[in-house]
Amino acid sequence: MRSPEGFEGIFIDVLDEIKRRANLTYTIEASPDDSYGYERPTGNWTGLIGQLQSKKADLAVAPLTVFSKRANIVHFTYPVMSSGLRILYKVPDPWSEREAFSILLSPFTPGLWVVLLLMFIATSVFFYVIGRFSPYEDHAFVGKAATYEGLTLLNSFLYTFTSLTFQGYTAAPRSMAGRFLAAFWWMFVLLVIAAYTASLCAIFLSYKPSILSMPFATFDELSQQTHVAYGIVRGGSTEFYLKNSKRKLEKRLWGTINANSENVMAGSVQEGLHRVHSSNGGYAFITEGPVAEYLSGKPPCTLMTVGEELSEHDYAFACRTETDVCDTINKIIIKLREEDFIYDLKQKWMHQGCQRDDTSEYIFQGVAFFDTFGSSPKYFAERAVTLRRFGTGFLVIFIGIVLSGCILVAEIFYAKRRGTAVPQRLPRTGMDDQQRIDREFRDEDA
Repeated sequence: MRSPEGFEGIFIDVLDEIKRRANLTYTIEASPDDSYGYERPTGNWTGLIGQLQSKKADLAVAPLTVFSKRANIVHFTYPVMSSGLRILYKVPDPWSEREAFSILLSPFTPGLWVVLLLMFIATSVFFYVIGRFSPYEDHAFVGKAATYEGLTLLNSFLYTFTSLTFQGYTAAPRSMAGRFLAAFWWMFVLLVIAAYTASLCAIFLSYKPSILSMPFATFDELSQQTHVAYGIVRGGSTEFYLKNSKRKLEKRLWGTINANSENVMAGSVQEGLHRVHSSNGGYAFITEGPVAEYLSGKPPCTLMTVGEELSEHDYAFACRTETDVCDTINKIIIKLREEDFIYDLKQKWMHQGCQRDDTSEYIFQGVAFFDTFGSSPKYFAERAVTLRRFGTGFLVIFIGIVLSGCILVAEIFYAKRRGTAVPQRLPRTGMDDQQRIDREFRDEDA
């Protein structure tokens, strides 16, 4: 890797140690096209491999992936390190500015909040239906005082609402159908409050200073989403691997990249790095793990590595075939690995800088379509209660509505069998409640 001051990184440090132990001298020059090298249709190679092929260099120092096409052109040293592919992505913006408002809504998904509101409205309306048509409710024939109005439409909503806060409202159901529905509604309310409280406690207990949102967290999720484009270096070892792999995930990744190759492939690692920086979260770059971890650890600390390593490859120096440089280097590399010298270098370069003081971050996946209404949420707590998780609660209130409806029909049928007509609501005459009750209330046995 090259810094503003020159060249630096794990492989440069390994080369310096080899120089010290083997008493070698060298001069480092950058690749003319800033690439590791890929094969042209003519058979010639670009980048570092091309420099070795044309005998302009004796040794290529970079995390070069060892694979067969390159091995036909150059000699590789013993692997300096092994790693897999990683995803280089821009660090999302934290939502701490919105935290005070949004965190109290996060225990439930937006879809669940909407369905809960619909269930509240449906239950309130059904309370009104019971109060209006049941012969054992007082809505139809009592006076105008709030105590005796019964389950009017307004009182039904107020009764349902006050149940959420465990308050007793004077206009309560009197009939068996109404009380049956009230019992199931209270069970539903208890489940809602318990689920909300448990989810909110879990979020608070697991809260970290920086909670970020991510459209993907693994290679599999990256391959299935469509909001973030992703690409690789054109003609490099990553393209060779994905193009020839028989695994389903790799084939899916390559299919998407190949279909949009003109827009997502980069000519070099630096070009891919620039795209990640400039895309504002719209582009992810798949590259060698050591490169991704190195770049994400450099200031201004706006990049991160995502996903477990995909496959595993060896990274080594490459030598011109006419020299014996690799033979000299191999013995030292083996010794360095035995002494954990390279392991210590990995700790130095991959767990320092931006990553040294990095706090724990949660990467949240998206949830089901009906929970988000098809949108791309900016954040979701992994412990949020979704429609699926709260399915039992909806089953409870659904059973309550159905059974209450059956009981209401039975009450009406029973009243008619006894000859008791369903009372009609009397017009208001301005007289006080006691006069109306004395004058107009008739017991069914009278």
